[in-house]
Amino acid sequence: MTSVLAQQGLRPTNKNGYRAVQEALEAQLGPNARKVVRPFRTLRLRRHDSEYPGVQTPPVTTDEAGLALEDSQGIVDAMQRFLPSVGPWRA
Repeated sequence: MTSVLAQQGLRPTNKNGYRAVQEALEAQLGPNARKVVRPFRTLRLRRHDSEYPGVQTPPVTTDEAGLALEDSQGIVDAMQRFLPSVGPWRA
């Protein structure tokens, strides 16, 4: 998703950069955004939980990792289809 922004000459900030990426793509993808942004949000939250687990945080299972891989590939595929349609951002 960041590569789409980079193609436009944009880059997310360090603080909450994931949110900038998410919101920028939501705005650009229109009705198709949900298919990309929802899995991105889910993966990001789960990654955070697994890296900074709380006492109640369940471990990542093999099945969950497999589904995450499928979701990740779906995001990559969507961005590969979208990338050729974007160019440098102009105000």
